[in-house]
Amino acid sequence: MTLQDRTALSFYREIATLNKEHGVFLVQHTETNRVFVKKTLTVYDLGIFRFLKDYPIPHTPRIYELIEDGNVLILIEEYIDGTSLEDLLNIRTVLTEQEAVHITRQLCEILRYLERITPPIVHRDIKPANIILSDRMEVTLLDLDAAKWVDPQRGQDTVLLGTYGYAAPEQYGFRSSDIRTDLYAVGVVLNRMLTGEFPQVRRAEGRLAPVIEKCTRIEASDRYASADELIDALNVALHSDVVSVPEPERKGWVVSLPGIRSGKIATRVYSALGYIVLLGGCLSMPGKGTEPEGVVWANRVISFCFFMSFILISGNYRGLLDALRINRIQNRFLRVTAIVIIDLMAGMIWLELLRALESNLA
Repeated sequence: MTLQDRTALSFYREIATLNKEHGVFLVQHTETNRVFVKKTLTVYDLGIFRFLKDYPIPHTPRIYELIEDGNVLILIEEYIDGTSLEDLLNIRTVLTEQEAVHITRQLCEILRYLERITPPIVHRDIKPANIILSDRMEVTLLDLDAAKWVDPQRGQDTVLLGTYGYAAPEQYGFRSSDIRTDLYAVGVVLNRMLTGEFPQVRRAEGRLAPVIEKCTRIEASDRYASADELIDALNVALHSDVVSVPEPERKGWVVSLPGIRSGKIATRVYSALGYIVLLGGCLSMPGKGTEPEGVVWANRVISFCFFMSFILISGNYRGLLDALRINRIQNRFLRVTAIVIIDLMAGMIWLELLRALESNLA
């Protein structure tokens, strides 16, 4: 690192940690007081970042400083204020068809810029956490850290990057990534916006189902060839009165459990352990010395059902909140209040059932 580089970095003061594990911090320029994001990368393509610094892509964070220090790259880039799509989906679970298409079109517009560069650039990590929405639902695509130049001559990617659930099959080393890799991820994101789930758990129904199905095909050659093709397909689908017949749902009762249906393996494991602990704790509850064995077991089983009902209702199990149209309530306070009321009603039902069983078994 040169003296000039050190001097440039000295103007940025760390004010908050965004992701310590990945070396992402919020910094403030000591003279202008402007806020930026500072990243420290150990896996990167320097040529990509130099290009992006010199030729900023609309609706992506602009790079202001680019400093290489040994095998580490330090970035100072624009801070984008807004709400991530991931956070929005955690609150609302699903979006309306119009909202989902509005966001998808904007993603395609960004990808259109990337694919028209010579050679094209593929993002390789499109997911809700990297999509920032402004108050006016304008999209900014973050995190080009995994981006690479498209090289048709390369048989497969040399560095395997991406996020499980959104990464296309070729990102696991089967072949080289290109624009169709990003379109696969866009299809997964669109499915999540419409259903709250990954396509392998629950596919969207209706007129957008064929679009998602083509985006997420295993073979890249069977997907849309460009962002423009996907935009055209969205426009045709929205103006079509023909509703596609959905594929049979492949999600089972267990797979649909909150946490288990996640695309992240760690979340699935922790959730499964949580369910096991809850079941074991309820079934090992001691009874009162004078209670009949039937009453003890009724108390144990209904206690488990009592706690599970809160988890299943709040977690939108098998689209319950969608069916009740709770997730269509725009006001967050009213939506949460409605969910709490349903949880309390379910709890009261289980308590009444327990009282009835205890009186019959006593």
